[in-house]
Amino acid sequence: MSQFQYFMPGASAVNQQRMADVGLGYLPAVSGGADIIGPEQIRGRLFAKNMELVRFDREHQTWIGAPKGDADSHPYWVGWDKESPPAPEDLARANMLAGDTITTVGGHRWQVPKIRDWFPAESTEQLPAWSTRLPRMVTVDDYGKPAFGEVVRDFRGLFDLSMRVFIRRISGEESGLSNADMLQFAADVLAMNYHISLFELSGRVLDCLSVSDAMAIIDCATDVDGYLDAVKNGAGRPSEHDSDTDSGFGRPTQDSETITAPLSAS
Repeated sequence: MSQFQYFMPGASAVNQQRMADVGLGYLPAVSGGADIIGPEQIRGRLFAKNMELVRFDREHQTWIGAPKGDADSHPYWVGWDKESPPAPEDLARANMLAGDTITTVGGHRWQVPKIRDWFPAESTEQLPAWSTRLPRMVTVDDYGKPAFGEVVRDFRGLFDLSMRVFIRRISGEESGLSNADMLQFAADVLAMNYHISLFELSGRVLDCLSVSDAMAIIDCATDVDGYLDAVKNGAGRPSEHDSDTDSGFGRPTQDSETITAPLSAS
């Protein structure tokens, strides 16, 4: 089994809070870590998902420091064996969310969670309706009967953001989101099923995510094709053109008004 290893310079111990403070909150909780002299000859803590397999080997491993930002040093380092970098199956979470498989650069196959599913509305005068496969809370209605509540807290932020991402992808309108926001969303979607972040996916580490890959992940997670099929079978017909923008972040339809209005669940 291959895995990423992480090194936190200057740390005397590692715990969940310390990991979250440096941006590693997506990793499994670790307590303690191994005391070593790591990259750049700095003392700190080495840790990984499987602590029994942790080791520091300059000759046979690659170590990359996380972005410094405005700091003087890297908040942490990520390392892996040169001959066996981690694959998606090595990074998978114990409980995978339902979805479809997307293959990214290098042949990496990821199970992309389906955040929304679109289907035709009952009337051609209405917008398509949607449902979600994400786990939801239980609530009660005005009569005290059980009902489906909001998406569970762990995924609620991404679920709420997904509609804005979807609208930009369909209409080409920015909807308050930058290109960087779109790429970050794609990485965060994968992190729902894998212990990974944009940093590990980027050209600095695995180098396995292209812009086209990110857009495919977004389209899969927000069910863009399902929406276009629902529109085609209902009130409107989508354009055959994939994008009218140089970046490829927009995916317009012939009648953009059908998607720029606020959309709600039925």
